[in-house]
Amino acid sequence: MNIVVVSRSSLQSDWLSYELNLAADRVVKGDLRIIPVVIDSDEMPAELKGRLYADFRKSFEDEVALVERALAPTYWFTRAREYQIHRGDVKHPACACPQK
Repeated sequence: MNIVVVSRSSLQSDWLSYELNLAADRVVKGDLRIIPVVIDSDEMPAELKGRLYADFRKSFEDEVALVERALAPTYWFTRAREYQIHRGDVKHPACACPQK
């Protein structure tokens, strides 16, 4: 598990881009999870776009709680299951979402 801090300074760093490129292959293989944490930037690196992230620009306490939940294994299982249900891969009897 890696926490990636996204800031104005880190976005201008070649090191962030290098590390994210190295991590990309491991993420695809399922060997690594990344939790982006935004502290003062309005931009997100292309490698992290579309991911859930903690937004510390809003509320420190709430976002710390989000990161703590994300570190818990059951959080990821629940999120993956919700994604499957809402995509229509898995039917859930209590879900009022339209199925494919």
